[in-house]
Amino acid sequence: MLARRNGASLTVLDAENDTTSAADALSEHLGSGSRPDAIIAGNNPLLRGVMGALATHSLHAPQDLGLVSFDEFVWAPLTTPTMTLIDEDAALIGRQAATLLLDLIERREASTEATAFTDIYKPGDQIVMPAKLTIRESCGCPS
Repeated sequence: MLARRNGASLTVLDAENDTTSAADALSEHLGSGSRPDAIIAGNNPLLRGVMGALATHSLHAPQDLGLVSFDEFVWAPLTTPTMTLIDEDAALIGRQAATLLLDLIERREASTEATAFTDIYKPGDQIVMPAKLTIRESCGCPS
């Protein structure tokens, strides 16, 4: 999927949530001649796949592209380059998800007619959760 906004383009690669699928998807993308300026991996398994595909294609962060991932992990400061990460509060996200689910159940039980999830929560509804960006070498940004 390709999206454009404010002069930047975003390509979302279709991959399963595992290392091999991420590596295959990125290798196919890179093999098509397309080379991104940066990659954001959604989690650690995807990051491992991305790092493998980059090595296969002789690309290096941050020299050739910026690399960022989600979820702080203990060895992130030990990687070469050190990994830039977006860390989320998983417990808070879990509590919020549980609250939304309970709210949905209560609303459906209180309703006299069938109520779909989309009747309660509309596309565009947002819940903004806090996150912490730890800038390290892999993004190519000054820290």
